This record gives sequence, structure tokens and C-alpha cells, in this order.
Amino acid sequence: RFGGNWTTDVKLGWVSDDSYLEDFGNGLGITSTRNIERRADLRYYGRNWNLLGRVQGYQTVDRDIAPQNRPYSRLPQLLLTYNQPWRQSLFQLQAEYAYFEHGHKVEGSRAALRPSLSLPMRRSYGHLTPKLTLNHASYWLDGQSAGLDDKPSVTLPSASLDAGLVFEKRLSWLGESATQTLEPRLFYLYTPF
Repeated sequence: RFGGNWTTDVKLGWVSDDSYLEDFGNGLGITSTRNIERRADLRYYGRNWNLLGRVQGYQTVDRDIAPQNRPYSRLPQLLLTYNQPWRQSLFQLQAEYAYFEHGHKVEGSRAALRPSLSLPMRRSYGHLTPKLTLNHASYWLDGQSAGLDDKPSVTLPSASLDAGLVFEKRLSWLGESATQTLEPRLFYLYTPF
């Protein structure tokens, strides 16, 4: 953290020998690692919003992965998140711009917008939250195959309903007082194909 509302997070992983993780790893999670992430984030926190700037790439340590099957790099990604209570509802907006680089596949950039409006209703015994969302993404691609659109876009609405109840019971457990809680939840999401 630095300068008030600014934070940074940097993750720089690198090995000089592709067999390093297999030779010196002490668990399956490490020895089966195929790509090592390299990422630098810079984030600003405002009152109801925050902005993330990110660059991200990978070192592929699995020699069996063909170059065309390696992960994309994001150079850069900008992500804006905004939350604003409005009357008894909540307006949220996520906006993203990202440039994807690969070297062996189609590359390009994406702009995405995701505004939503929800009506959270919370009580001590449970909650009910209906939500409407509009998902939009536009792409500008380089190296696209002949006959395929190099500027595809999609806009889809979504509706969701999140409901839950809270049941609490006071009891004694091994001579100590405790609270037993049961919280059944139902989440329904509809987005057209």
C-alpha cells in the first residue's frame, strides 16, 4: 500500500530450469505446475469505485505444451468496478478493457460492460435478492481466420434470484453453550443462449 488509496501487488515467478519444480517440488500441486504466472497490479480505491490496471504473462515450464496451447498474456487489462446504492436498490457497473497477446493464435482486444440493478431484501431470518444484468462484450481481433468476423460482439441480458433462510437453535455441546445454524439457499440464474 502506498499513497492513500493506491495499492500494488506484484507476482514474479521464474525458473531457469524447466525441470526445477519436478526436481525440488514437495507436493503434487507444485510438481504438476505447467505455467508460472507473472503479474503486476496497480489499484486505486475511490469512494464507490475502484480501478485495476494489470499486466500478466506466464512462463511455460511443461515442455510437452505446444506453443499454440500456451496461455494468453494480458498486456494490459484495465478493470473499473462501481457500486452505488440507489433508493433501496444497488446499481453496479463493471467495465473492462484488455489486450490479449499470444504469438501463435488470434490476438486482439476486448471491451466489456456489465451494468446491473439489484433489490436486496435482508431480514434476520433470511434474504431475497432479485437482480437484472446486461452483459456486453466487443472484440477487435488480429489474425482471425478468413471468413470469420474480426469484430464480433455480444449483448445478453441475465436475471437472477438469490434466496436464503437462516435457522438458529441454541444448544449445549459438551457442556458449552453453542448455536447451531442451518442456512438453506436457492440461487437461480437465467441467461439466454
